[in-house]
Amino acid sequence: MNVRRARVGVASSGNKLYAIGGYDGMTNLSSIEIYNPEEGTWSLAGNMNRHEGGVGVAAIPNNCSEILDTISI
Repeated sequence: MNVRRARVGVASSGNKLYAIGGYDGMTNLSSIEIYNPEEGTWSLAGNMNRHEGGVGVAAIPNNCSEILDTISI
């Protein structure tokens, strides 16, 4: 993971794991990271517009990547 985070929202879709938001010990994070288990790598995917704390996430079968593309991550 590129940025250490606690209280992070996590969801999986396909063969990817998404880490969304969280807290780094000093500030709430708006960044989104994607883990690729085939390569063993994390990549930054973008940021939420704002994050006040506490994020809920869910995977939507078969359409998650299309929805994520729509919200510009």
